[in-house]
Amino acid sequence: MGRVVVVMVMVMAVIVVMVMVMVVVMVMAVGTSKLVKDYLKEEYLGKLETPTASELVEHVKSKYGLTVSYLMALRGKHSAESEIRGDPCDHYSRLPKWLHMLIKRNLGTHASLSLDDDGRFKYVFIALSAAIKGLKYLRKVVAIDATFLTGPYKGALVVATAQDGDHHQYPLAWVKVNKGMGRKSNRGESVASLFYKCAEAYTLNEFEERFNDLKVRFPKFAEYMQKEELDPEKWARAKFTRQRYNLLTTNGAESINSVLKKAKRFPLLGLLDICLGKTVEWFNRHRMEAGSTDDSHKLTPFIDKVLHERYEIACTYEVIVLNSFTDEFESRSRSSPQDWQRQYYTGLMLSMLSPGDMAVGLSRNGLFGS
Repeated sequence: MGRVVVVMVMVMAVIVVMVMVMVVVMVMAVGTSKLVKDYLKEEYLGKLETPTASELVEHVKSKYGLTVSYLMALRGKHSAESEIRGDPCDHYSRLPKWLHMLIKRNLGTHASLSLDDDGRFKYVFIALSAAIKGLKYLRKVVAIDATFLTGPYKGALVVATAQDGDHHQYPLAWVKVNKGMGRKSNRGESVASLFYKCAEAYTLNEFEERFNDLKVRFPKFAEYMQKEELDPEKWARAKFTRQRYNLLTTNGAESINSVLKKAKRFPLLGLLDICLGKTVEWFNRHRMEAGSTDDSHKLTPFIDKVLHERYEIACTYEVIVLNSFTDEFESRSRSSPQDWQRQYYTGLMLSMLSPGDMAVGLSRNGLFGS
């Protein structure tokens, strides 16, 4: 009987030891948030983009053979990001040198940094040389849109875009604005909201009423907006007398801002790097597309496609020359002679225009207006 008891005790002891060993092995096989942090600092130092928490679980398992939970991976990711991307405050102190090198390496680039009376950041404006040079080939409607940033210092990212002859969105300039610039009047409305009310007015009387209200509440801002180079015809709907055709909204600028959704939480220099990097990426892609086009094509691919689609309809019209000196024509529908449609096409010297100019010219003269 005593031997049986001794054997049972020995068996129980062995089982306890085995369980303890298994527990130790399991504990050692589980990673920590510090392990995830060290992994990111080693593999992604200086990079803005880091893997998701789910991807980090797989990466740690593959490299170290250890298991980390999703929550542990997420904690390690957040802990490492500030060290990987740098101190957000330090980005602002490095900004002047960054702008200096940007201008030096991209001749013709315009960049401006504005500070308040206390030397604090107000806004930074950047327009690349390539964007400035391309402006003369674009349709003459500029869309501006802002998106709020989610980084440590918040603020807003403003982008100005235009459309080229192939209907590509063309970033013209980027502005990062401090969150404190939306000052409010005694009645609680910010200068930005009042300005947009003026810009969106439909009638001249409505515009004058709103602009006078702006003068009373923010006299310095109103005085600035009355400069000759900031003529209301350039930004007020009621005073804009030219045709906008299909460019009736800021969807183009909004779509560009949506591409930068992830970058909105990055510190300042990381955000600007991505904005300019995307601009260069788009420019290069469109340049390669243009370079691969047959030299015999006088129009951009988009306009060429539209012309071919409308060719059959155009064949049903009779065109009569009214004035060969001013290039004025009258077109009549053969299917219904009573329903005459007059359109005037002035100054379309197709053979003398480059593909970009031609597409813009066609758009201006109403051939493709919506």
